[in-house]
Amino acid sequence: MLTEGDATLRYKEFTAEVEAIGKVNHPNVVRLKAYYYASDEKLLVSDFIRNGSLYNALHGNTYVLHSAFV
Repeated sequence: MLTEGDATLRYKEFTAEVEAIGKVNHPNVVRLKAYYYASDEKLLVSDFIRNGSLYNALHGNTYVLHSAFV
C-alpha cells in the first residue's frame, strides 16, 4: 500500500514528466493538450493522431482501422 508521501511523490513525478512533454515543439511529436491524474488512472489528451492510436504506435500493432467517420 502506498503511503501519502509515496502518492505525493508519484504525482509530482508524473506532473513533472507531463509538463516537460507539454513543452516539446517538434513536427514529429504530437502536441499534448491536457492531462488527468488520479491514483488509479492517468490520461493524456493530445491532438488527433492519424493512422491509428498512440497505443498501436508504441506497441507495434500495424493494423489500422479505417472508418467513414475519420
